Amino acid sequence: MPKYKTKLSVVIEAVQFLGTGDSCAEVNAFLGGQHDPNIATWKDCTYDGGFIKTKNGDEEFSPSDYIIKNNHIDGFRVCKQGTFQTVYEKIND
Repeated sequence: MPKYKTKLSVVIEAVQFLGTGDSCAEVNAFLGGQHDPNIATWKDCTYDGGFIKTKNGDEEFSPSDYIIKNNHIDGFRVCKQGTFQTVYEKIND
């Protein structure tokens, strides 16, 4: 899975949801490999996105959004594409 870091060197894992069947499968794998309603729920049409369950409540994701996993926040979050590209840069493993 690609890794990214902030300019403050906080390393996260992330996947971009592109609104395709392959992207749905990639998001499911990123969230733990199975569709678990305790982690995420999909909208009626999965290509439209869904919701990630976080400590602060449900966060909606749509095509082009990134779903990030940050061990410092103990879970998953949603990040809009523009914000993601401003804050994070890809790193080599």
